[in-house]
Amino acid sequence: MRIELSLRHVEVLALELQPPLLLDESTSVEDTIRAMRGQGLGYALIASEKRLAGIFTERDVFLSVIDNPAVLPQAVTGFMTRDPITVSENDPIWRVVSRMHEGGFRQVPVLDDQGHAIACEKENKNYKIIEIKKKLKAKDNNRQKGNKKNDKYQQQTPKVG
Repeated sequence: MRIELSLRHVEVLALELQPPLLLDESTSVEDTIRAMRGQGLGYALIASEKRLAGIFTERDVFLSVIDNPAVLPQAVTGFMTRDPITVSENDPIWRVVSRMHEGGFRQVPVLDDQGHAIACEKENKNYKIIEIKKKLKAKDNNRQKGNKKNDKYQQQTPKVG
């Protein structure tokens, strides 16, 4: 319980944040993939006029690029996720965990007070975040199972009246 309490009070800024891979919106898909590979990352944050415009992930590569080499010279903006879910550097760590869990994301961009991307928190970076996420998923599953049991019970119970 102490970890959960800490995650609700400790700010994202307390994590060991690494500068993100941040590319301009005019960058080609090919150069974006090359930069991701060069830095060993599964994402690139895409900026427009110094503001976060989107995120391009390895999932986007699988969905849009593989078996379609014609997209490689095109601008990455046509294949990225626009306006991704983000967190502020001053948000509690719990918010990162919640956003990842609720949205099924493996990366969540971190913005400073001016809205500039300063990091991208990754699911596999922090073992404790993964463990808490698993606990949340287990709670959700148990809650859903409980609802199914209640539904089954209500269906089987004869109505009096």
